[in-house]
Amino acid sequence: MRNNQKIININKLLKAGIVLIAFLIAVTFSGFSNPVNSAFTNFIRLSTGPGEIDSNIVIIHITNDDIQQLGGWPIKRSYYALLLNQLAGLGVKRVGFEIFLSENLATQNIYNDLIVNESKKIKRVVFGSIAEIVDDKNLHAENIRLPVTAELSGDVITGHLNFIQNDNLLIPSKLSINDSIETAFSLNLVIDSVKNFNRLIQPNFFNTWTAYENYSLLNILSKFTKDEFIKNQWRNKIVLIGVSENTLAKSVTTFYDKELPGIGIHAFTVDNILNHSELVYGFIFIPLLFLLLLVSSIIFFDKASKQLLNLAIFTVSTFIAGLIMFINHYVFNYSAVLIPLFAAFVYESVMFLINRNKELEQFEDESKALNKLLKMRELELENLQNELGNSKSAEMIEQVDSLKEEIKLLKISNKDEVPVEKSPGDAQIFEGIVFKSNAMYELVESIKKVAPTDAACLILGDSGSGKELVARALHNLSGRRDNNFVAINCAALSESLLESELFGHVKGAFTNAVTDKKGLFEEADKGTIFLDEIGETSENFQVKLLRILQSGEYQKVGSTRLDKADVRIIAATNKDLLKLVDEKKFRRDLFYRLNVIMLGLPSLEKRKDDIEILADYFLKIENAELKLSRAVIDALNEYNFPGNVRELQSIIKRAAIFVGAEQRNLIQLSDLPKEIAKLNKTGLDVLILESLRNKSFSHSSINETAKELGDISRTIVSENFRGIILRELCNSGFNIEAAAKAVTNSNDQEQNDRVKSKAEIYLKNLQKDLAKPETKDFDLMKDKFASKYKNLPRRYHKNLDDTIKWLIQHQ
Repeated sequence: MRNNQKIININKLLKAGIVLIAFLIAVTFSGFSNPVNSAFTNFIRLSTGPGEIDSNIVIIHITNDDIQQLGGWPIKRSYYALLLNQLAGLGVKRVGFEIFLSENLATQNIYNDLIVNESKKIKRVVFGSIAEIVDDKNLHAENIRLPVTAELSGDVITGHLNFIQNDNLLIPSKLSINDSIETAFSLNLVIDSVKNFNRLIQPNFFNTWTAYENYSLLNILSKFTKDEFIKNQWRNKIVLIGVSENTLAKSVTTFYDKELPGIGIHAFTVDNILNHSELVYGFIFIPLLFLLLLVSSIIFFDKASKQLLNLAIFTVSTFIAGLIMFINHYVFNYSAVLIPLFAAFVYESVMFLINRNKELEQFEDESKALNKLLKMRELELENLQNELGNSKSAEMIEQVDSLKEEIKLLKISNKDEVPVEKSPGDAQIFEGIVFKSNAMYELVESIKKVAPTDAACLILGDSGSGKELVARALHNLSGRRDNNFVAINCAALSESLLESELFGHVKGAFTNAVTDKKGLFEEADKGTIFLDEIGETSENFQVKLLRILQSGEYQKVGSTRLDKADVRIIAATNKDLLKLVDEKKFRRDLFYRLNVIMLGLPSLEKRKDDIEILADYFLKIENAELKLSRAVIDALNEYNFPGNVRELQSIIKRAAIFVGAEQRNLIQLSDLPKEIAKLNKTGLDVLILESLRNKSFSHSSINETAKELGDISRTIVSENFRGIILRELCNSGFNIEAAAKAVTNSNDQEQNDRVKSKAEIYLKNLQKDLAKPETKDFDLMKDKFASKYKNLPRRYHKNLDDTIKWLIQHQ
């Protein structure tokens, strides 16, 4: 017992260890974590959609067309001076000049002073500088290239254009260069004093950069020429000027932009700083919290059947947490949660397949044992028949007959272990009628011919054969299909109630008739009415029915007024109406009125070809995963089904309930009613029990039985014996003496004591695992008993469940 618990604990620790290793891999190796984080972040962005951009940010960018039309690169700086002049006139307060203005272009020097002078007309202009970063961690730069404007005037504000791109794109808010500090371009543009701002900025690219108000250089100059702007129109705007031509501008890829130019990066950074929407990264406690919860669920809540569900819940929780945090501009290492989750999922899937294979091996072992025993008995029969020859020995003849019967039962048992893998072919479904037999095919063809007419129909068929389905098919294929189909069982109501239901009544027609009531003929006007069990009606009622058939007229109960209804009447019966006519129990004229077209519905006994397809059809309705054994199909085909299709449906429903209770997928003879299975079943468990009884349950009986049944595994014999004892314990209400007697089927006290001793041992072993129960909830406790289910045949798992539940309640 301790060893079993030790195995369970080792399994828990192994799962927890795998999860921890996966966590360490996720936080240590970016090659694993980066693709996961990127995919998960993109999934969240896809779920949330693009964010709202700041309308106060304007981008003026230089395109390839601008370069071509303005004389090539570099653009003449006179255009930049003109641009700054016009922006000052629009009231712009802040301008970011992302284009690096180098000092080595002599031809442009004449305009540099002009650019400086024009920039002073604007409250704040920041020019881009370029630093050579030598230490990513300490944010230290060795050299910095300042724009020529900074050389010309000490008042010019500069900001570095650098960003670091490793796992994520990061912009240093400040770079240390010898004894000086260079602030980030975007930060200097927005914040006048950056003394307390000292961190890495992770831009949040929540939209496409073209969503900002943007103009190409030529486009904006053209608008200035045409005076399309009014003075101070851009009073509160922040304007960024840069290059979008991809051969000149360094670009990055984001969720929304395949090529995001530097000017776009800085526009988003400005937006993030203004609106506090930059991404905040590094919340390691969140994946640690998830990891703690995941490991806890493995160790303390490790019910195997729910582990995959637990993992799914954790995955959804991770997404929801990531979504909530992302909306609030926080990010964390999603892979530190997702990779351990995936590792746990793989582990659980592998363990599930291993356990499933063990179950299949157990099933195959029992099946092999039956086959081996069958071959042995067939060989014995052959030898016995050879010995018998022409002898008429009564004893030998009896032995031969006994062996033949045993072989027959073994073959049935063998079939009972084999599922029907393929659904029966050639099945047809016509208006809910499932069939493949010729008799039903002919009926369906008749329905197709008769349905479009308004002629009355009489359906003859046994109870449960599907007469209402035929009636509905006639209605659905007729011109009345869009109106009501009304059905009533005439045998279920007394004559007075039947008249009231069919014809309706007026207020005061009888006691409790407090209002007028519509009858079914009125409800079915322009439609179809189906009168089932028409042979059960009285002669008085038949007269009234005849009148509505002849003229469509009827009287409500208690009324003197004639009403009319345009109704097609379809009647059905399981009786011989002609015989009732001869006995004066059914009106002859009504019979001929109803019998314009007669449709005979064959009983299930006369359509044997349909039994298997109907059983398969009903089984799929209950549970698509269930299968029927070959022996079950044979037994159903041999049964005469007095209740017809309705009885077959009930049998399948019953069997599906039994199989579901025992967590099996194969319906076997034991799941059928006794009158169908005919108790012609000799399963391995029956053979084992019979052999043990013959050996008086002696100490060596397990080994001897295993050898007698074809050298099968001793485990198969002992586990079937344990299952039989558990079954009888449940059947006897856990009365050990009664259970032992049911197993031995004997009054021999010595045999009963031996079985009783075994039963007590089995119960004590279970009680040891319940020594200190943490709960009385069976579902939470069941995994403690995993080893007890391991080799026990699945048919006894329900008995073991009930035994454990009983022990829990009687602690």
